[in-house]
Amino acid sequence: MTEFPLSDWDARRLAALHQLEILDTATEKDYDHIVSLAAQVCNCPIATLGFLDENRTWYKATIGIGMNETPRHQHYHISEEESMQPIIIDYTLLDERSLDHPHVLNAPFVRSVIIFPLITEEGYPVGHLSVADIVPGRLNDVQYKGLEMLVQQTMSLLKLRLQIIKMRRIENQSRRTLEQISPVFNNAIDAVIVTNIDGRVF
Repeated sequence: MTEFPLSDWDARRLAALHQLEILDTATEKDYDHIVSLAAQVCNCPIATLGFLDENRTWYKATIGIGMNETPRHQHYHISEEESMQPIIIDYTLLDERSLDHPHVLNAPFVRSVIIFPLITEEGYPVGHLSVADIVPGRLNDVQYKGLEMLVQQTMSLLKLRLQIIKMRRIENQSRRTLEQISPVFNNAIDAVIVTNIDGRVF
């Protein structure tokens, strides 16, 4: 497979992804619940919450598939422009974007899929929430709206995650600064004496 250098846009997108510190983390109930609700709302046997790294799609939570990641070259073939909006594939065997995806060629043999991007406030799609079925078709309006709401909830969780990470970094920096200046105060032998106009010590 030919390797190409990252574009400036993709480099910034990856930086936004890595700021979340979510890749290769353990399962978390909040994300598991979102995937479970997505499958129920859309009446689909398969749902995934994935993040697109440089060389792979890594899944934070899944239902109906038995793998944690897929190589990027086996990802659905979606252009940069398409990655900013929901992708609807009614029949995977007739759509060139999905023909060679491992979930289409092998179990669970996906035949229809809808992929909602997870877009940061800066405008970078770091991952997706998707549902898929083993029969062709598409979601109705109610299901589509429900999936939209779950995407919004996912982004709220990711924003909160980023805030916690930033707060932790500030706390760690403050702790290191305090550790650096504490010896200065502990070892100081000089004192400042303040007196009034009569020379009396306060």
